[in-house]
Amino acid sequence: MIHEEGADAFRERITNAPDFFDYWIDRASREIDFSSLKAKMDLAASLASTVSEIHDPLFRGQVEHKVASRLSIPVTEFKVLVKKPSIAPAPSRLEQVDVVRGHDIAMISMLVLRDQPSRNFLLKMNWREVLEQTPGADLLIRVLETELRTNDAASLSAFMSKLSPEDESLVSAWLMQKMPANAVEVTESWWKGLRRAAFRRQLAVAESRIKVPGLSTGDIINLQKQILDLQEQLHELSQPAGSADN
Repeated sequence: MIHEEGADAFRERITNAPDFFDYWIDRASREIDFSSLKAKMDLAASLASTVSEIHDPLFRGQVEHKVASRLSIPVTEFKVLVKKPSIAPAPSRLEQVDVVRGHDIAMISMLVLRDQPSRNFLLKMNWREVLEQTPGADLLIRVLETELRTNDAASLSAFMSKLSPEDESLVSAWLMQKMPANAVEVTESWWKGLRRAAFRRQLAVAESRIKVPGLSTGDIINLQKQILDLQEQLHELSQPAGSADN
């Protein structure tokens, strides 16, 4: 669109882009059953963890009302989830986790598109290994693969011109969102969450494999070691900030 319609059209597209949370609720509504109270509350709890990262009280209040209205739940209930997201019921299946966690990828994508220190942080991580195991991370992988300079409009325009209309609309929505003051800290937090999810998926696969009848002694020993290693890595990620991240 940049090359075909020019900078004015690009600015208009950003101005009219769908709101980040509107977009995510619309996407989730196509993947989960909104007639199920549990599914709706799982999504609410997941979105609450994102909203809790908004430090501006006025902006956070506006988002709380918007999300509660879109999910048709009392805003007071959603505010409780924002204050104490851990009390909400957690999704019980990996498929549910993948659906409600996808906005974590969107948050990281927004941050590495717009904040150079956040981008530099993630580029130093083993991002490809983790993201290739993460459902729905294709666009984030493209963002990180691109030689992008976050403070260079021409660089960003060139990247967006190569996207599909749907992805371009999504990136436009990210560009209009209010950035957190502590962008790198927020990026680190979401990245740790993606790593935990990747380890849990690997652990679930290993625990299923070890139950398969007819495994050799060597296979069982290797799977036991893999399970212990994954459990240890999950334990390390649960520790307070300060330990080394990969």
